[in-house]
Amino acid sequence: MMGVDFPVFYNSLTAGLLNFGDVAHGLIKSVTFGLMMAIASCYFGLSVKGGGPGVGRAVNAAVVASATGIFILDYIVSFVIG
Repeated sequence: MMGVDFPVFYNSLTAGLLNFGDVAHGLIKSVTFGLMMAIASCYFGLSVKGGGPGVGRAVNAAVVASATGIFILDYIVSFVIG
């Protein structure tokens, strides 16, 4: 929007401290974690029974499953990507 070329923007953003691999690693992890949270939330949300208390239990289960999944996926993605 302001007419700044991408290489100039990227170099000023990272200031020599990050390389493209670091940025790509963060992007891959964020997409993976987002998918994990979306899948867990949809699964528990679509299987709710029991009215309001059931919704509360489903939300709690989705948060626990998401957190556990993120810990496991963080280890796996870090190991695979390096």
